[in-house]
Amino acid sequence: GKAAPSSRPGRSRNPNDDATDYDNVTTVSKASKNPYRVLGISQSASPREIYGTYKRRMRETERSGGSDKAFTDMGNAYRRIK
Repeated sequence: GKAAPSSRPGRSRNPNDDATDYDNVTTVSKASKNPYRVLGISQSASPREIYGTYKRRMRETERSGGSDKAFTDMGNAYRRIK
């Protein structure tokens, strides 16, 4: 018999399908799942509480030398809630 080809005929691998290629792609983070949890507030929080908590968490993260991902996650969470 004839050996089967290693890949399907007619299907070429697209290099942009690589799961590790994150250029120009918004990655899924905790913020996309539950922005309230990322900011550590309840869903019944007032807009004033949301803003105050967001600013406080950003300052705390900056003082502690937080990662860029932490800032991005909090910023995304705040934008989704407000």
